[in-house]
Amino acid sequence: MDQLDNAEPRHRAESPVDVPGSSHQFVTTPWLRSAIWTGRGLLVLTATGLVGTGLTRDQWVKDGFDVDGFPINWLPNVALVLVLVVGILWQWLFGMAASPAASWREGDQIVALTVLGRRRLRVQGARVLRFRLWSGLGTVHGAILLDRRFRPLVLVDPIRTGFAGTLDHLTDTHSASSVGRSVLEYFAGFAWLLTTVIVVVALVASADLLTGALGRA
Repeated sequence: MDQLDNAEPRHRAESPVDVPGSSHQFVTTPWLRSAIWTGRGLLVLTATGLVGTGLTRDQWVKDGFDVDGFPINWLPNVALVLVLVVGILWQWLFGMAASPAASWREGDQIVALTVLGRRRLRVQGARVLRFRLWSGLGTVHGAILLDRRFRPLVLVDPIRTGFAGTLDHLTDTHSASSVGRSVLEYFAGFAWLLTTVIVVVALVASADLLTGALGRA
């Protein structure tokens, strides 16, 4: 069962402890639990919104469209907003990514708490690609791991910056110290971010194809 550490919740959230024995000793926070359950709820709510939009299409079409061709009815608009949010956060929502603050080492394995449950990935033999993203609050550090069975795991926080030292510990690698390697990490971060843009476009287009939620736009 998860335990709470009231003494140093912020420190624990930013630097997960290395637990050589049992993963049950890992300390979670109320914020982390809330984020996981919010993600699960978002998936259910989005699916419900899309189904409702498709089933009631004849009804909201009768309400008409605005001057830009979008439906006036609130349901298709809310459904599209939900799809947009899911597209932006797709890697976390579908269990492919986890925050470094929600990950820790057990021997040669990384254990990550994702929206869809715990994931384990063996570090030995895994390919690791470190990347960076610039934000107004600081540098976002992340890592993409691919194990011998070609299973991916992305370690990056969707909100907070930093975590370079945590990633060093989790992946047995070190963030770039030279200018050349730093540029490569920023380029890798841009490529990773581009995949999110592609997924957003694909999801919105698919939602419109299935439900007509974009109206006549």
